[in-house]
Amino acid sequence: MTAKLREMELHHVDPVRLLFQSRHPGLSGYSAEPEWFTNARNGGIVLAPWLRGSVLATMEAKFVKDAYFVVVSVMGLYMTDEQASAQAQEFSNEVDGSTLDEAPDEDRQEFLLKVVDDLFPFLRAELYALSGRMQGVTGVMLQPRPLIEATSPD
Repeated sequence: MTAKLREMELHHVDPVRLLFQSRHPGLSGYSAEPEWFTNARNGGIVLAPWLRGSVLATMEAKFVKDAYFVVVSVMGLYMTDEQASAQAQEFSNEVDGSTLDEAPDEDRQEFLLKVVDDLFPFLRAELYALSGRMQGVTGVMLQPRPLIEATSPD
């Protein structure tokens, strides 16, 4: 039986991408954007299938200031207790996309809102900590609640 998105809970969170680079002013102005910064998504969420129908959700933010470039990504592992129990008993390394594939659009929308509620506080804390590491620079603090703009891929 395939797990339902609405039954899934956050089981684990990791900061998966913490990138920071100073912008050294030179004779021709500040250094150019690094490629990793240009390619980063700002505020987007990516859902990916994982083991036994579980779902990996990644949320990313990027910020540029006069002194630095910074990109932070956090990833959450969502699964049901039944999936977690089965994974602990017998390891399987086969990715199973059935949960995402079979979910109706309204369940996906509801799940995405849950992901935002769960992961945004972690993203906010990691961005603040990373962006404040440079001496004399105050960390970037995102607003307490994100602004959500719903867009659907074409």
